[in-house]
Amino acid sequence: MLPVLRVRYNDENQTWLYFTPSLAQMVKFDKLDRANRWVYYGLHVLDWPGLFNRRPLWDIVTIAFLAGLAAISITTLLPACRRLKRHAVHGWKWASPPKKVRPTRSPAWAMSNRDRISGD
Repeated sequence: MLPVLRVRYNDENQTWLYFTPSLAQMVKFDKLDRANRWVYYGLHVLDWPGLFNRRPLWDIVTIAFLAGLAAISITTLLPACRRLKRHAVHGWKWASPPKKVRPTRSPAWAMSNRDRISGD
């Protein structure tokens, strides 16, 4: 909300403080906050200065970005679908309980005295 008062500090983070007297709020921004704003909001909202008010140019840039993101999504989904198809054809090993394997021979502690003497 306007009016706001801005105070710029000459520190290494280039800190800015915004005071809103009507709401009694103070907000701090530094170099990292401003970079985050341009990376996150600049790419998600595409409100770049000089581009946002030029509608045909904004449409072209937006469609180009969306086409690139669609291409990335498709190239990610194709291998995933192939893998799921391969698992569906060969069966899901983790979905069925493991088969019980019977030992071919009794362990040494379970042998009778007769078996120990004969060596079987």
